[in-house]
Amino acid sequence: MKLKTITLISSLFAISIATTATIHTSVANGSWSSSTTWSPAGVPAQNDTIILASPYKVTSTSDITIGTSTGGKITINDGANLDMGSHQFSLGHNASLINNGTLSISTLELDDASSLTNAGTLTAHTGIELNTSKSFTNSGTLTTGSFSLDDNSTFTNTGSVTATTVETNSTSTFTDNGSMTVSTSIEIDASSTFIVGAGVTLNDGGAFDDNSSTGITDNGAILVSGTATFYGGSSISGSGYLTGNVISDFHNTTVWGVPSSYFPCHTCTIPTVGLPIQLVSFSAANSNDAVQLEWTTASEIDNNYFTLSRSTDGTDFTVIDNVKGSGKSSAAHSYTYTDLGAETGTNYYKLQQTDYDGTITTVGIAVANVTSLATHAEVFPNPVKNNCFVAFTDAVQENMQVTVYDYMGREVATMNVQTNKGKNVIELNTSALAAGMYFVTIPVNGSSLKARFVK
Repeated sequence: MKLKTITLISSLFAISIATTATIHTSVANGSWSSSTTWSPAGVPAQNDTIILASPYKVTSTSDITIGTSTGGKITINDGANLDMGSHQFSLGHNASLINNGTLSISTLELDDASSLTNAGTLTAHTGIELNTSKSFTNSGTLTTGSFSLDDNSTFTNTGSVTATTVETNSTSTFTDNGSMTVSTSIEIDASSTFIVGAGVTLNDGGAFDDNSSTGITDNGAILVSGTATFYGGSSISGSGYLTGNVISDFHNTTVWGVPSSYFPCHTCTIPTVGLPIQLVSFSAANSNDAVQLEWTTASEIDNNYFTLSRSTDGTDFTVIDNVKGSGKSSAAHSYTYTDLGAETGTNYYKLQQTDYDGTITTVGIAVANVTSLATHAEVFPNPVKNNCFVAFTDAVQENMQVTVYDYMGREVATMNVQTNKGKNVIELNTSALAAGMYFVTIPVNGSSLKARFVK
């Protein structure tokens, strides 16, 4: 009897040993499936606690699943790297993933109350799927193909997100308080919640479809280069705005209180009702290495001036100029502006309006893609005090005369310079110039570069 009791206890102890999770830490560059990659030696199990330590890179040629009823956690430290190539990473039952380093995978799938925190660089080449009660927080850099949320899942972004498509379903919640760019489409379905606190940009003719019965809260900017469509009879509200090439309302959605008779509208910004100006259109188009900006108002109330700002990421804008408004008017007015300082690639333009009492309102966003190398000059700082710098690119090394003109086209200063091939920065002494607007011209390689500055 005594011997049998000892045998039973020994068996139970053996089972306990087999199910106890191990802490595995990477100690070398190598394969996930190689025991020598880890300390203690051995391949991590699903319920283990796994730490990828700096500066090691771990690779995998097969799918990986973490998480069981007894545990499962993986942490990628700053400076560490997990590269899975074309394979899938899955977080199962109550599993967690914390990425402070670099994670590259094909597909990321979260199930069964799992959680993911990304403060590093995460690339999911094919896509990310959050199924039942998942939590995903991003404060780092996230790049993915498709991005899908379902069944009470939550996603919160305070970092940077680049995706091909975004889809929210069931009772999921999507909150963006960072920077987000989507190339193809955003679909908000079922009773999901979509909250924008900063800015979401849809490039390349991307579409924005709202089928949700819950509604959208927009306290930032939703910039749609394609069509924004509201199907679900929900509402969109908040302190922000939505700009679309076309905005359509098929089921009497309340869009910041704008009546359904307003839709569809083309090249428009919502809201317009109650704003100091009623904006009919605001567009930006690449033309001869510059961007031509055009906007039209149907009416203006105490409109002192417009402010134009430019950005290359849709988030951080720099003021480029002010344009005088029409005060108080019920007639249509059209405005144009040529931006000589546009960058190669995508340029975002923000149109703001300032009342006579100093109140500033953002009224529109436009996007232009500059495909050729911009041949322009840029003055900084601008406005100028006593000295400024002019930056430009020259294809050859040459001697030239830089000329400054006032707003009437009168020559007020000249300067002889020798340029270098490539990037050039020259300094101008403007202390003798009176306050006002000026243009600087630079005869580069057979063409004339121009830039505007204000003193």
